[in-house]
Amino acid sequence: MKFLEDALAIEQELGRKEGEARHLLNLGIVFQQQGKFKKAMKCYNDTLIIHKEYGSKEGEAAALVNIGLLFKFQGKLEEALQFHQKALAIHKKLKYKDGEAADLENISLILYDQGKYEEALKSLKMSFDIFDRLGIHIKSAVTLRNLGLMHIKLAEKKQWEKNCKLAKDYLELASKIAMREEIYEIIDSIQETLELLRLICY
Repeated sequence: MKFLEDALAIEQELGRKEGEARHLLNLGIVFQQQGKFKKAMKCYNDTLIIHKEYGSKEGEAAALVNIGLLFKFQGKLEEALQFHQKALAIHKKLKYKDGEAADLENISLILYDQGKYEEALKSLKMSFDIFDRLGIHIKSAVTLRNLGLMHIKLAEKKQWEKNCKLAKDYLELASKIAMREEIYEIIDSIQETLELLRLICY
């Protein structure tokens, strides 16, 4: 924390706005982890202002994403959704597909929490399609795991047989990708979700 604050002060003193924005964003992340949400939000908003002023669209999108994540963490889903949608619009304009896919995944999780299940699944499938085309295997596997988890939760609400089958298909594909690509850090998570599938569906 002290290092970040000192680095920020140096960038501000030298008038280096790019460095100032970078350190503000990192400082905001630390404040958020510490539960100091007002300070975190101020850092994110200050970052956003700098990037808007100096025309850095990538930086602007990064600030918007962090604001959206903070709002979601606080349970302010509608505000979170708006900021992730703004980030998505920028990433689409920049043709930054990795960012676009991440935004779609964030949006899907918010939509699910809002009870908009069909919209959530549509957004998450779009996210997977992009990650898959880009060959980003770890993100493809994580997205498939999330699709499986969503269908398990939906099976408890409606269309039990259909959702159980879809969950099984997605999770088996996620497991196949993780094993093939030796993505060991998510294999346990996928196996835990498969255990939940067996508990709910079989």
